[in-house]
Amino acid sequence: MSKFPVLNSFTARPLIFIVDDDPIYHKIFSYNFKKENYNNVMIFSSGSECLKHLDKNPDVIILDYEMKGIDGIETLKRIKEYNPDIKVIMCSSQEDMEVAITSIKLGAVNYVRKNEFAYNKLRFLMKKLLN
Repeated sequence: MSKFPVLNSFTARPLIFIVDDDPIYHKIFSYNFKKENYNNVMIFSSGSECLKHLDKNPDVIILDYEMKGIDGIETLKRIKEYNPDIKVIMCSSQEDMEVAITSIKLGAVNYVRKNEFAYNKLRFLMKKLLN
């Protein structure tokens, strides 16, 4: 059992972090999550910004792989060091299977490729993780 309070399916408003340096994905993901009644969404443009706010104990972090500064893999490692119970979905345009495998080995619950189906996959995973 974790020493950190993590929200779960009993919580009416799960906290979702979107960590991506592309503002287009901020808008697409946050808009669509809000349509699904996930209204507690925080957006960060870098891994270091996300790490500064881990004390808010997000339920799910959607994390880009390729970002300036701290990349997604390093951010994932630090998230899991802080609290291994935080669920992380790696979301990237990377087609390299090694990136997906490394992400899962380091504790990501899934890897989603950014494409026209990305949000639908994320929506499915969110429902699975939060319900």
